[in-house]
Amino acid sequence: MDAIRITELLGDGTGPELRESVHAEAERLPTRFSFLPVDWSSATRDAKSDVSIDLAEESMHDTRWALKYPIATKAVSPNALIRRRCNFGVIYRPAISQSRA
Repeated sequence: MDAIRITELLGDGTGPELRESVHAEAERLPTRFSFLPVDWSSATRDAKSDVSIDLAEESMHDTRWALKYPIATKAVSPNALIRRRCNFGVIYRPAISQSRA
């Protein structure tokens, strides 16, 4: 059986640790996975601008599967850019915030 190909959008912060855990767990499964990394780190997005978004979009259309790790958002949200390009919806997460008055 061929491996399931998954676009892997690499990020910042805890991303490398999460990636390591995902790969370790994937190795334990009976299905084979092939992860195709796309560097979405803040440094790469700063240096390459929309090229990193282009690469992500191309890979996601090719594999039809994607896994995104945490990323730092500065001026422009790469999450918003890729959602618009791929016509994705937003997943709202319930959260409680406390104002400090």
